[in-house]
Amino acid sequence: MATRKVIETKQITRVFKNGDIEVHALKGIDLVIEEGEFVAIMGSSGSGKSTLLHIIGCLDRPTSGVYKLDGVQVNGLNKNELADIRNQKIGFIFQSYNLLSRTTALENVELPLVYDRTGRFSNTKEVAKKALVQVGLADRIYHKTNELSGGQQQSTVVKNK
Repeated sequence: MATRKVIETKQITRVFKNGDIEVHALKGIDLVIEEGEFVAIMGSSGSGKSTLLHIIGCLDRPTSGVYKLDGVQVNGLNKNELADIRNQKIGFIFQSYNLLSRTTALENVELPLVYDRTGRFSNTKEVAKKALVQVGLADRIYHKTNELSGGQQQSTVVKNK
């Protein structure tokens, strides 16, 4: 049975320039991640892990090389197209969670659903509530994020696909 390539990079490089100084964060990275695979990106500090993940997550662009997500070459997409891909295809769990501090758990989970332009979610509040119930936060739905423990904050970073 043939597997589907979900993420594919070919000779990805990323160079950061500061005046005459060039920092080569990535050099010729070839990577294939197929549907159903679990992959860990590991390495020492400064080895390019975050840079690679920013490119894979469509938060940054490679200096050269090709990056395909679900068979679509993302290198040349505009900001709106990249935003759509991030909304539809990619979920992030940031180390610092990146929750909005003055909003409730429900509002934090609902926000990406509101920005979804596909029309898949007609009742975003109900979908968000259901997601919070599924991760064991039914009793914390209306709590502000600063009223949640670290683990509860991590559970709040829910993305419905």
